[in-house]
Formats: sequence, C-alpha cells, structure tokens
Amino acid sequence: METCPRCATPLSAPGSPCPRCAVGPVGETARQIVYEVDPASPGISLELDIQHKPIVAASPGVAMATGTVDRKRPKPTADPLEARLLGGFGLPPEKIWDTPAYARRVKVRTAELEVLTAECRGGLERAEAALDEALIRMATRGAATAQAATRAARAPYERTIERLRSGAEQLKAFEGDRRAETEAQNDRLIEIDRRATEFRRELNLALNELRKRGERATPEDRRRVDDARAKFAIATEGREAIASRLEAAAPLSPKAAAVRKDYLLVCADFARFVMDDTTTFGDDFDEPRGEVIRLTAERENAQKALELHRAALQTFDAEAVQRGNMLVIGGVVLAALLLLGLVARVVF
Repeated sequence: METCPRCATPLSAPGSPCPRCAVGPVGETARQIVYEVDPASPGISLELDIQHKPIVAASPGVAMATGTVDRKRPKPTADPLEARLLGGFGLPPEKIWDTPAYARRVKVRTAELEVLTAECRGGLERAEAALDEALIRMATRGAATAQAATRAARAPYERTIERLRSGAEQLKAFEGDRRAETEAQNDRLIEIDRRATEFRRELNLALNELRKRGERATPEDRRRVDDARAKFAIATEGREAIASRLEAAAPLSPKAAAVRKDYLLVCADFARFVMDDTTTFGDDFDEPRGEVIRLTAERENAQKALELHRAALQTFDAEAVQRGNMLVIGGVVLAALLLLGLVARVVF
C-alpha cells in the first residue's frame, strides 16, 4: 500500500491526499526522489536546488562584469544609534523650565555639526573626483590594450571603445574652449594690471602736486586727485573680479557637463570589464585595479560619513526646542510688560 511521503500514513488510493497531513498527490519524479532516500537517515532535508539564472552566452576568456565598480549604488543609510551619539544633543529635558537650556545647546551643537557636515561634503567631492580620474585612466589604458588584442578578444569591447573615443573628443573640444576663455581672462588681467599701474602713478603725481600747493591748491587740483583715485579704484575692483574667477574652477556649461557625465558612466562601465577580464587585461592592470578598489572604498566611506552627519543634525527633540524658544520669548515679553508698567507708574 502506498504511504504518505511526509508522515508515512497509509493512503486510501495511489496518488490520493494524505488523510493526516493533507499532502496532495505527488508526481512520479517526486515519489522517486522520496523513495530513493535511505529510511535510516530521517535527518536529511530534501530540497530541490533550483537556481533561476539568466541565460547569457559568454565568450571563452571574457569574464562578465560583477559590479566591482558601480556608479549607481544606493546611498548608504546612517545607523540611528551612531547618528544620536554623533549628534551629542543629549536627552530631551523632562521639565519645561529646562527646555531653554536644551534649545541653546541644540543651537550651538547644530552650528558645529553644520561645519563638520560641510567638511564631509567636501571630502566626498574630492573622493568622487579622485575615483572619476582613476576610472578615466583605467578605461583609457584598457581601450588601448583592447585595441592591440586579437579580433576575438577585442570584439566585445569595440562599441564601448568607440563611445570612449567619441566622448574623449567631445570633452577635448570643450576643454579647448575653456582653455581659450582662461587665456583671454589672463590677457585681460595683464592689461588691467598695466592700466592700474598707470592710474596709481597718476594718483601719486596728483597727490604730490596737491601737497606742494597746500593752501594754494585749487578745486581743479582736488578734482584731478578725485578722478585719479576713482580710476585706480575701478581698475582694482576689476582686477580682483577677474582674479577670483581665475582662481575658481571655471564651471562647465550644461552641455559639457552632460557630455562629461555620459563619458564617466562609459568609463565606469568599461572599468568593470577591465576589473574582471583578467585574460584580455592581464597582471599589468593589477595596480590600477587596486587603486580603483581603494578609491571606491574611500568614496563609500566619505558617503557614509556625510549621511551620518546629516542624520545627526536631525537627532534632537524639535518639540523640546520649540517649547524652550517659546518659553524664552514669553519671558522676554513678560519682562518687557513689567518694565513698561514700572515706567508708566513712575511717569504717571
């Protein structure tokens, strides 16, 4: 008589449900699997190891990307406990008269955390810039290596290499425009310096002439000094404006920024293959691989630090701060009313 494969209860008919555990009829394949198990091994867990894997045809010797370098990772979330510890606002007061001191402490600590958050933001920007440059170097070097490889090894990368070449040419054109603009600004700065020197000499001559004349100075002499001083001030302001623009990095135009963003994405995508395809890109890429891994970790750590500081800024008790501020305002208003009443009593 056929029995239930789970509880060994006799079944009324082959393939019928078990009257005890309500297991439905099992197929022939499943019955064969159950019956082939040694009854003396009840602790064996029967599980079908079914893995749904995408069907991808990979050419021999070309490793698929495993996400070693990923520019689209989700932002790390800050741990609430670590955020509260970093916040350092302390426990909210239980008594209402303690809320003003708490509000003051929150204000001071918030100002400190904002400075630290700005530093973390700058650290993240520097880490991202360093990683971008490393990806560009790896992609450029990898493209050159792939171009020199055999046709079969180069085939999977030809389209990406063409995109890299096109993006690099467009960026070079934009960089040329920026360089030309910078050179023009430098030429303008040199011209302003020359004219400022002339205006300074003219101002000194006018001042010396005014001192020599003394009481005999005429309104025309004073007007000449004022005109020279005004021209020198205008030239100085213009020079400072141009110098500040040159010191700051010239911002990319929206079109150039979009081209650079696409180019970086292509570099990051190609870098994943360079990281994994050790056949086409051999041991001489070990150092760039290590650099990318290190800079990726630094970027993630900088991102985590920024998220932690941002979360720490929100760990104070907003209601307690509001009550403390209202209590202070109420105290000030009450004191003003009492003072006004005292003054009115004295005057009248």
